[in-house]
Amino acid sequence: MSGLRWDEKYKKKIIASKNAIKKIKRGTRIFLGTGCGVPYHLVQELANHAHQMSDNEIVHLLTLGDTPSADPKFQAQFRHNTFFVSENIREAVSEGPTHQ
Repeated sequence: MSGLRWDEKYKKKIIASKNAIKKIKRGTRIFLGTGCGVPYHLVQELANHAHQMSDNEIVHLLTLGDTPSADPKFQAQFRHNTFFVSENIREAVSEGPTHQ
């Protein structure tokens, strides 16, 4: 055992969203939390750094609120895979690219 408590280990893993975004590579599947668990800082950073991204799949259960990655201008960077297609993501899901 390393001697660190779980909360100490957890704190060592926390990084700023601007640094987390740099770890996402082309073609990565990104799972986002749902409802009150949505990581809004990460969601915003995805849109802010979309020019660095390509062919990433965003997976979520239910998307509520602001979803900038669903904007048609980000169609080459993000495709959405969702379990429940809510109004704010419907167009991105129906118009977005598909994979065979």
